[in-house]
Amino acid sequence: MSNEVYTLVEFFDMEVKSELLRTAKQLNIKVKSTLRKAQIVEILTNTILQTPTKLLDRLPWCDVLRLQTMVHADNHGVLIHKLAMQLDTLSLIGITDHLFVEDSLYSGLEVIYPDVIAAFSPVIDEYVVANEKNEKYEREQFILGLLNLYGVLTIGELEKLYYKHYPNETIVELLEILSGSYLLTRLSGEHFLVLASPFLEDFECDLEELAYMNHFLIQKRKSIRQATFTKEEVIAAGISEFPVPPISDKEKIYKAFKQLGLSKEESDKWLSYMWMSSNQDKQIGDIIKLLFDEVLNGSMNEIQSIMGVLIELMNNFPHWILKGNTPDIVQEKYERPKMQKQPPKLVMGPGMKKAGINIPQEQFNNLWNDHAAQFTSKVGRNDPCPCGSGKKYKHCCGSN
Repeated sequence: MSNEVYTLVEFFDMEVKSELLRTAKQLNIKVKSTLRKAQIVEILTNTILQTPTKLLDRLPWCDVLRLQTMVHADNHGVLIHKLAMQLDTLSLIGITDHLFVEDSLYSGLEVIYPDVIAAFSPVIDEYVVANEKNEKYEREQFILGLLNLYGVLTIGELEKLYYKHYPNETIVELLEILSGSYLLTRLSGEHFLVLASPFLEDFECDLEELAYMNHFLIQKRKSIRQATFTKEEVIAAGISEFPVPPISDKEKIYKAFKQLGLSKEESDKWLSYMWMSSNQDKQIGDIIKLLFDEVLNGSMNEIQSIMGVLIELMNNFPHWILKGNTPDIVQEKYERPKMQKQPPKLVMGPGMKKAGINIPQEQFNNLWNDHAAQFTSKVGRNDPCPCGSGKKYKHCCGSN
């Protein structure tokens, strides 16, 4: 990564035409596809630099604040934590660049271009003051939280979940929020028929096809009811940088992380990383190993003492493939009862009746229930998981 800083027009000059057209569409900047690349670069650059509030209106609130910080910083940059598995909208749009830094916890220093500084400096502070209580940012964060909790939602499913907490709004207002957000526009299909979490693996590649495929996998679990969350939990799950998983006993987790020398802020970052990694089908052992490789302050005894806490934690993360439920809840509420077979209907054949054997069905049911464990087929550690995830039982509901 080069430490040379370009201007915005120089950055756009390096992009291919198709990417420039995509950026223009997601920023709602009218550009004809028949124009030459140089003309598209000029339109994009002039629109962003001459009307900066047009861009600010489409950013998530956390990115507005990050942009304000960079404008006022001496080096016009902020460190980007390498565990921030976010969609960095500023970088995706192209108004920032990343410089290499020697630090194990950060991916680099994100800086804004000189011409962007000159354009945004006169307006950014006034914009933040005027919009800090704008309700559209809460709603955008709420929608992103729903996507992070459920993975993939059709517009119909999103509408139902959204109206549970915003019952007085219309579909027109919901679509205005979707179309007015660079991030949500990027996460949706061509016509907002389906939306996907930014943390779905390879979500940018044929988003609509991938989203429908994952939606089909989720809907196959017809016996599992969709998990419910409070408004506060959904909003916390929609924080763009480090979405927080809805877990009940956070103090227990903070205490365990404190043994490794982590602050509450760093603990939240790791919680976010572990949650989203588990949703990307990464193995629990690999995720925990990365934590221990990065956190050098913990001794082996300390690591062993919190290993059980971390495994318990990850089995209580909501999984989009489980309709927002946790592996533990699915195992206890849905899978364990299914593995407990019901008593079969007892039919007495002629030979048994001739021998004087006549056991009433109720009596047989009682005998069955008393010895159910002997009749229940156990799932092997290497067998496919009964929840239908396609993974081995030991890597899914049986991982605890």
